[in-house]
Amino acid sequence: MNKRKIILASGSPRRKALLEQVGLEFEVRESEYEEDMTAMSDPYELVKFLALKKGEDVAKHLMILEKLL
Repeated sequence: MNKRKIILASGSPRRKALLEQVGLEFEVRESEYEEDMTAMSDPYELVKFLALKKGEDVAKHLMILEKLL
């Protein structure tokens, strides 16, 4: 069975600490996505949008890495 990995697409020490506190095993892969805080006016939508873009960026890099291996 394929075990899923949790990947934190952020270099935030606070987010890392929160995941460690709940005992999750995860890997940190910082996103290279350039955050644009003006992309949306609704802060809730902005947070979701930025999280998605960071996740997509890290996923893209991981897929490229897998193809090279």
